[in-house]
Amino acid sequence: MNDSPGTGFVETMRSQLKKWDADLGALAKEGDKASAEAHERIRAGLEELRVQREAAQVAFSRICTAGETAGSQLHASMQDAWSTMRAGLDRVADEVRKP
Repeated sequence: MNDSPGTGFVETMRSQLKKWDADLGALAKEGDKASAEAHERIRAGLEELRVQREAAQVAFSRICTAGETAGSQLHASMQDAWSTMRAGLDRVADEVRKP
């Protein structure tokens, strides 16, 4: 694996992907305790988040294997995926915490 395109960024994203996995697991457990109606909304939100997380993983893998120039260009793609994932996690977390 070529971690050279912004090695600090690569390590940060590797850690962030692991954190997202843990966050998704925690939200799923909280969602299991919700009412049937809320559970269905949460399940749908989690499914969307899993798709976004997979997109982030693909972008991350491309960065890790890219050369320096391509890695820099893919960096923006990863930042977009990061922002989308974070917003999605916040949205589902808010849904889980609704009374």
